[in-house]
Amino acid sequence: MMKNKKKVIVLIALIVLGGLCGYLETLMPAVVPSATFRFEFALIFALVAVCLYGYVEGVLVYGVRTVVFGLVLGNTEMLLGSLVCGLAALLFVWGLLMTNKLGLISVAGLSGIVGSLFYYVVHALSTKSGAVFVSWPLDALLSAVWYAVCATLAWLAVRFLPEKVYKTEE
Repeated sequence: MMKNKKKVIVLIALIVLGGLCGYLETLMPAVVPSATFRFEFALIFALVAVCLYGYVEGVLVYGVRTVVFGLVLGNTEMLLGSLVCGLAALLFVWGLLMTNKLGLISVAGLSGIVGSLFYYVVHALSTKSGAVFVSWPLDALLSAVWYAVCATLAWLAVRFLPEKVYKTEE
């Protein structure tokens, strides 16, 4: 019973930290020349959950943070786009990590490309225009680099986090 409480507390903390970072992201001005790219610091906390507890917990952290954040801001397009893209990217991460051929950082970079592609597909379907794909190559490159940076930061956080913070008794 105690091990579940500790795990739930850590996951709630990751969701809250992801939500706070998500809010801070909205206050940042666009710093790159892309219409859709944004720094998604909240992804770091989902990847920390993947590293600590597994894929399901990472999806839970990302999904709950995205839904709550989307509802609080009242931005349903962001909610739909981020949820679909993020979950698709995390599913891609899980699939590649199960093969044990690539590390988390390279898989995260590839999932940035997949996530941005899903975003563009959702956007093209909602606008009924394929013209949105014009900026996809730049966005895919930026997303790949940023997801790799997030995975590196998540790995460093887990590496230097004391085990007593997140480790549950067997």
